[in-house]
Amino acid sequence: MTTERSHFTSIEGPPKVYEEIMRQLEADIRKHIRIEHQLKLHIESVEDRVEELEREQEDNEKSLAEVDTLKKEVETLKVDVKAKDKKIEEQAEIAEKHNEKVKSQEAA
Repeated sequence: MTTERSHFTSIEGPPKVYEEIMRQLEADIRKHIRIEHQLKLHIESVEDRVEELEREQEDNEKSLAEVDTLKKEVETLKVDVKAKDKKIEEQAEIAEKHNEKVKSQEAA
């Protein structure tokens, strides 16, 4: 029994199989950490892109609102122009009638 005990105590460190398993596990851990870091970078990149797209959407919505406001203003101006054109035509008719009246009075 003493020979068995002395045999186990004479082994220096863990068996080679365990050392290889430990090396493989350490390599797996390093690989996992590397992948985790890459994923974090990718997530940051995607989050930045999302923020950029949200800002662009806000800008586009503001621009769209401005376009709608300008369209309404254009329509209002068109109505004003039509009203003023009609008033000009009426004034032109009045002026024409007045000129005809003056001419007929001058001829008489």
